[in-house]
Amino acid sequence: MNRLTGFVLTDEPAQVEGDMTLQGYPFFAGSMTLEKEFDLERTDSAARYFLTFPACEATVIGINVNGTDLSPLFASPWEADVTPWLRPGSNKICLTLTNTLRNLLGPHHHKGGEFTEVRPVTFRAGEDVSNTMTGEPVGECDWYDARLKGRAALWRDAYHIIPSGLLAAPEIRRER
Repeated sequence: MNRLTGFVLTDEPAQVEGDMTLQGYPFFAGSMTLEKEFDLERTDSAARYFLTFPACEATVIGINVNGTDLSPLFASPWEADVTPWLRPGSNKICLTLTNTLRNLLGPHHHKGGEFTEVRPVTFRAGEDVSNTMTGEPVGECDWYDARLKGRAALWRDAYHIIPSGLLAAPEIRRER
């Protein structure tokens, strides 16, 4: 979970690496395509090559290798066999990462940060309503007034958001 205490509007970055929420896209909801070109000196015809994602925060990963769309990934293991599409010399991989509406819609301001469930009560700010699973307080009905009067016990002005993007670089693993 990330915590933002403020933000400013700026021009879009020319390059994005890692957690997109910390690089100008804290409330982005949708798909973003990332590209990488690389050279392979040779390929081993007796080996299989797998594109793996050691740390990726996306709901769906679309993969295109050298102009061919592969089946999208949406569950573990986060890897795809790319053997037939890799070639000696120049290669290009395009990844389309699709995230959820969580960072766009929230809730963003609960002092406890990320919830395991989101429902209308999680958007409230004080202590008079409890989480059905844990019994912990999650909100009060008059959150706006309570916040203005300094009585919002569970509200924080900082934004709590979840990471989105490639948190570690994808890898190509060779197996014999």
